[in-house]
Amino acid sequence: MANSPHGRGGVTADLTHYLQRTREHVVGTLDGLDDYAVRRPMTPTGTNLLGLVKHLASGELGYLGDCVGRPAPVALPWMDDGSVWDGADMWAKPEESREWILDLWPVMPMPG
Repeated sequence: MANSPHGRGGVTADLTHYLQRTREHVVGTLDGLDDYAVRRPMTPTGTNLLGLVKHLASGELGYLGDCVGRPAPVALPWMDDGSVWDGADMWAKPEESREWILDLWPVMPMPG
């Protein structure tokens, strides 16, 4: 693709680049925040910052991965038990560590 800002890698390289930059930006918003701050409910539904990371990671692992033929390589309990439809991917449960949620994102292999 001649107009690609990332050379001859084309659309795949561009999308991969922007997806990775978005991941880094979203996760970067948690830098310097303690556990209380990332888990504190920010809306009446209980959504919190760590929950937004969980939601984005599960969207990428589940929906986006399925769309491009890369099913999630890890089990997502809220998908398996159907609680995702009740918003269970929008907040971090006490038993879901910050590290576990953050580690969900790098699990999805980037195209290449």
